[in-house]
Amino acid sequence: MRHWPLVLAGLVAWGCSERERSNPLDPLNPITHGAPTGFAAVTNRDTARLSWNPVDVSSLESYRLQRSVAGAPYEALASVAPNLTHFTDAPLNYDTRYVYTVQAITQFGESLPSPADTTVPGPHNFWVADFNGGGVSRLSYDGGHVLDQDQMQFNSPEAVAYQPGSSLVWVADYYARSVLGLDMALKEVTRVVLEGLPIELVLATTGNAVYILQRLPGLVIVVDDRGEILETIKTPGQVGIDGSLAFDPVTQSLWLGPAASTTDGSVYRLALDGAREWVLAATVPTMRRLAADPVNGGCWVATDSGVVRIAAEGTERRYVPEVQVWDVSVNAANGDCYFAGQVAAEERWQVGRIHGIAQDQVAIILDGTYDTLLRIQVLPGEGQRGFLTTQWSTGRLLRFDGDGMLMSRMDGFGFPLEFAVE
Repeated sequence: MRHWPLVLAGLVAWGCSERERSNPLDPLNPITHGAPTGFAAVTNRDTARLSWNPVDVSSLESYRLQRSVAGAPYEALASVAPNLTHFTDAPLNYDTRYVYTVQAITQFGESLPSPADTTVPGPHNFWVADFNGGGVSRLSYDGGHVLDQDQMQFNSPEAVAYQPGSSLVWVADYYARSVLGLDMALKEVTRVVLEGLPIELVLATTGNAVYILQRLPGLVIVVDDRGEILETIKTPGQVGIDGSLAFDPVTQSLWLGPAASTTDGSVYRLALDGAREWVLAATVPTMRRLAADPVNGGCWVATDSGVVRIAAEGTERRYVPEVQVWDVSVNAANGDCYFAGQVAAEERWQVGRIHGIAQDQVAIILDGTYDTLLRIQVLPGEGQRGFLTTQWSTGRLLRFDGDGMLMSRMDGFGFPLEFAVE
């Protein structure tokens, strides 16, 4: 094979030395470094879309794509016509590491390969609502690539939820006092205009109901997938800015807390198949967030003194009391509870997993490696699963596999962030 360092003499065809440096395939070009630029490999489910910037040289004959699978050596993937700058690779295997590069092929030889891009395909994507950044993003399964993004039509996206039955993405826009239902291209399909401020969105896993938690005044507003209001339920007192709502499909209940502020700690339950009456289920110390258990029923609560699990009948179990827990997320497939927080007596942040069935088993996945991990979203599936978290101190999203190995990081986000799984 002919490589550009071996055929620099051929660059004379482009003229003097200054013109050589302007040639995009010159290894000494300060911008391109002799390789195609803008290369990206982005997966959606089992498909990777490869794209790159066009190389503007008259001698271009084709582009050569190479691929490495699961750490194996690179192999030729495809030859692409010179007038194209994209290629689709499918089908791919889930949870497998794919690394891609592209080279320009000219009548004089082959360019240096582009910087490689790595991707891991999987059955889900992530949605992220960035309150301070004013945007909503759809991220790939590996958390390292943006599939879609909108930073124009939202004022203050406070919450996001994905509705599989209708393929709608619901976004609560706090200061705009509205909830938008968007299609997969982030185009508005429906809008619910509210009297108060929406702070939480919850989807019923049975049926197409969307539950909107509103403050000032405190209400739970139930809408269908067309945005039509079906019911309005008063909350037990006013709802604080940190209010958290969850739908429990096992007991057909809503869980709510805290009623006024995090120091209140009151957790309420409302049975949807009976009278619309909130029942005080438990009082916990300095509550932050809660998440329903879709496998066993009940809910998990993040508190300043660990994680509390509350059963439908009101019984409680407490875990990791030494950790100030900021967020909890439940694996919808097996009921495992993942938590993120700080060991109270130390400058050490943890991510852990509480086994959903054998509820006396706690595994610490991350311990002191990263700080200020304030949000977490676990992926559904059997066994110990991967998760997405946010690092407040850096404005960075971090995606880990089930063993706590870092898969990707993405900068440029604000806080607070809210996650949803597609």
